[in-house]
Amino acid sequence: MTEAAEPRTAADVMAKWPTDADFARDIGVKPTHAQTMKVRDSIPPGYWPAVVVAAAKRNIQGLTLEVLAKIAALKLGREAPLAPEAGQTDTANADN
Repeated sequence: MTEAAEPRTAADVMAKWPTDADFARDIGVKPTHAQTMKVRDSIPPGYWPAVVVAAAKRNIQGLTLEVLAKIAALKLGREAPLAPEAGQTDTANADN
């Protein structure tokens, strides 16, 4: 099975499930709540862990908390900040 590009919207995330009802059941919400998420194009952060666990159970690759955070940041009109690499410090915010 070839994997599609990394999702860029909440709808892209939900499209990885066979149906919206399957997505809703897997994350423990009513189908109407999942539909609201889709219409708003937003998965609230409180559901992210359930989405990641449900994706893993369905063998949906590459759906992580980091990916969900990037999607949320894109919706706000900005890229998610990248963490400094191991051994590096964030000098932009260092107190002088």
